[in-house]
Amino acid sequence: MMDKNYKQFVDKLNAYIRKFYLYQLIRGLVLFLLLILVYYSFISILEYFSYFDPKIKLSIVVTTFILTAFIFVYFLLRPVVKLIGIGKRLTYYDVSSLLSKKYPEIKDRLINIIELANNSDELYSIDLKNASIDQKIDELKLFSFSDAIRFKDLKVIFGILLGVIIIFSSFFVSSPDFFTESSVRLIHFQQKFKKPTPFAFVLENSDLQLVTGESIELAVHCIGKEIPNLLYVNISGNSFLMKNDEGKFKYTIENVNSSLSVYFTDKKFVSEIYKITVLNKPFISSFSVNIQPPSYTNLSTEKVDNIGVLIF
Repeated sequence: MMDKNYKQFVDKLNAYIRKFYLYQLIRGLVLFLLLILVYYSFISILEYFSYFDPKIKLSIVVTTFILTAFIFVYFLLRPVVKLIGIGKRLTYYDVSSLLSKKYPEIKDRLINIIELANNSDELYSIDLKNASIDQKIDELKLFSFSDAIRFKDLKVIFGILLGVIIIFSSFFVSSPDFFTESSVRLIHFQQKFKKPTPFAFVLENSDLQLVTGESIELAVHCIGKEIPNLLYVNISGNSFLMKNDEGKFKYTIENVNSSLSVYFTDKKFVSEIYKITVLNKPFISSFSVNIQPPSYTNLSTEKVDNIGVLIF
């Protein structure tokens, strides 16, 4: 009788252990999805507005990999391994401790049954020990150990996950670029992406070549949603405020003697870099003249070089 009772008792404990790890697995899956969605949304928001440097994006990618691996192992792999019986699982003493929190009145009886079953002391007769175990097991038959674990307790985190999924889906449907652009930039973490400007710089000068000592007036206008009120021209590392002439920005560079690079900025966004090329003034370094006198002069043809001023 004791063997049958004790086997049923052990089966109830094992059923509790299996349900415990199944509960941990379901809970871990929900938490895994919740953390991944929240983390992905968080870094997508940061990247969308910040346009991180490649080094920072590399650190984000490494952190993401480590974090994902950790929560996968902790919340999913670990309970799966325990559920199929690999590795160290809950002992019957652990189960007694957990059940006593749900049913405080059975704590001592659970421990007594386990201790008596494992007691090899011959001080007491086997029949007496078996009778005591049977009595205590009969007293616990009214309790369903598995009911101490309630899957409905997961409804709170299920609700949170559902709320996060709804919010995430709403943002993704209404603004897909918000996530896709951020993802592309993070995947290509070695590439530096330039933050788009809300306006474009349009340089009106078609010719950026001039002769040494000449001046050049740079003229720029902006097109876009947001037009700046102030614009600066950066000339070889130095910024100068441009004159705003009814939406057209102008600046004159006087007496240019060497080639230089310029770009335009409103202190938030910058244009591409333009090259102003300076050419040397043209001059005649040498010349030669072939003189062919009229035939009636009886003079021969003559060639002269660098004779000074040549007047026609």
